[in-house]
Amino acid sequence: MLHSLYSLPFSAFLGYGMARRALLCTLVDPTLCGVVISGPVGVGKSQLLSSFSQFVLAQIDPQMPVARLPLGITHDRLIGGIDFDATIAHGTPVLQPGILPAANGGILIVDNLPLLDPATAATIGQALDSGMVNCQREGFGQFFPARFSLLATAVPSERPIQQALADKIPFLIAQERRLPAEHVGRLLRLRQEFAASPQQTTQRYSGHEQRIAEQVLNARLSWPRVRVGDLAIEQLIEAAAALQVAGQRGLIFAAKAARAHAALRQSMVVEEADVSFAIATVLAPRTQNIPDPTQPGPQQPEAEEPPIQQSGTAPTSEAAASETEAEGEGEQAEGRQDEQPTEEASTIGESQTGAEQLFDPIDFTAPIPPLLAFFQQALGLESGKRGTRKQVLRGRHVRTTEGELAGRRIDLLSTLRAAAPHQQSRRSGDGDWIRIRKGDLRIKEFSERAGTLFIFCVDSSGSMATNRIREAKGVAGRILQTAYISRDRVAMIGFRGSQAELLLPPTSSVERAKRSLDRMPTGGGTPLGSSLVMALSIAERERIRGNEQALVVILTDGRANVPLEPGSAAMIREVRRKTVQEEMQKIGEAYRRAGVRSVVIDTRERFSQNSDAVRLAEQLGGEYFFLPALPPPAQLPPR
Repeated sequence: MLHSLYSLPFSAFLGYGMARRALLCTLVDPTLCGVVISGPVGVGKSQLLSSFSQFVLAQIDPQMPVARLPLGITHDRLIGGIDFDATIAHGTPVLQPGILPAANGGILIVDNLPLLDPATAATIGQALDSGMVNCQREGFGQFFPARFSLLATAVPSERPIQQALADKIPFLIAQERRLPAEHVGRLLRLRQEFAASPQQTTQRYSGHEQRIAEQVLNARLSWPRVRVGDLAIEQLIEAAAALQVAGQRGLIFAAKAARAHAALRQSMVVEEADVSFAIATVLAPRTQNIPDPTQPGPQQPEAEEPPIQQSGTAPTSEAAASETEAEGEGEQAEGRQDEQPTEEASTIGESQTGAEQLFDPIDFTAPIPPLLAFFQQALGLESGKRGTRKQVLRGRHVRTTEGELAGRRIDLLSTLRAAAPHQQSRRSGDGDWIRIRKGDLRIKEFSERAGTLFIFCVDSSGSMATNRIREAKGVAGRILQTAYISRDRVAMIGFRGSQAELLLPPTSSVERAKRSLDRMPTGGGTPLGSSLVMALSIAERERIRGNEQALVVILTDGRANVPLEPGSAAMIREVRRKTVQEEMQKIGEAYRRAGVRSVVIDTRERFSQNSDAVRLAEQLGGEYFFLPALPPPAQLPPR
């Protein structure tokens, strides 16, 4: 088998105890139709899936279909389309099944599932739900069976899985921990052996593979008779309620997972170990009670036995014996130490005179639900269409439509497929030329990324109270997380003293933006107008370059007191105030004319309908949100 030369044996794959058992459960109960393994880049998620597919073909069913789904797949290749050659030969439309029907009864592997096009993800979700796909082409249609197990990987820091699809996948395994040093060493030595002699290494583990396969086959036979007792059901219901799991699908999956896990242990009754496995792999990832992401939460419990070891028996392989709860315990402690701010970091930017101060941001884990709703709805996060725009000649080919050329690109293959059913009626006696008519033309439709540019204008003047600047930085940090997930760009402007300063030009490095935000000192006047002019200039420059989506996010109390004109320090106070008001009015008109969107986040201690920030939002024609006060750090509720 060709691909066995590139994948370690499944029984030799170190770590991922939960993931390995979840994969084996899909072989026991076919209705457990999916596993997603999420974790950082480079920890072996894809290699584990390759090892599992190799194990299935070698030990369980050599004829089982195994298909890989490319991220940029077209709709025709996904569900099916017209078979051009067969249609020409028969004179009637013949449909050719796509990848989903081809995976029927087998495995579909997707690397980085969250990056799938939303339409593709929706089609896969429908297939998981119904077990079939409906192929409609050129007025003809056919249903194809498509029952498969979806095995996928994800990098949660890049983008979340589409909720509608995630809801239909039973196992959502989060593996955030790295392997212990001793596991890494053994794995490296094993890989060296495998690279030098793959066949010999595979042969060495063949006995372990066969034993696992025997237990899987026995579990398939006993699984229908495994009983889920009342106590187990009550435990699952209580766990779902405590985790605030929405809907009943998660509970159904959890009961099935516990049952399959018990069958793997060759037990006829679901016991506590099976319930714990189901809670960790099915219910916990579906929790609505989201913990603080900056705090190290409880890790999913790893079992002390190998993936399908019967209770009371010895481990069946050296690799399995090493799979214990000790896996990654040291890493959790390291993570806690890395997250602690140092005294040195909290004093960066402090001037020798003491006029400038730097405050660490408050970890605003749930900033203003209406504000988050604005970012999700106005920017299209919920619909999944954010960050793309249609193009005529370039970008990613997303679909094919009927229409006239008019300077657009023809989809030749789809055009031929549309014309194929009519060739016999169109032919005369002058050869086998393919005759294409205007109605056969199919045009390619493209889309390209059009991410949003977040331009942050952060007020760091002396009027920002200590807690307010910390809270403002915390909210900005959460918005930066949103920008990172959606692959957007950010620019950072700080304004204090006599004028605004471009701390960070437009960049896709959210880490740089976060550092600029954290190191921003406070003190001095409020040159709000200067920052708005700078932000408008950046937005218009990006629009000329083709990025039409710019959003200016202004965190301020709105108390502008520094005019744009040079020499404002010599102005009489009343003259300076009037000058600032006139400038802000003109700036607002410029924003409206340019159509630049803006969000004003009011950082005042108390909300007022007549505040300067409310007036600023009206002048700019933007959205307004009030930043609610947080309790002092000592009184924050425990996380």
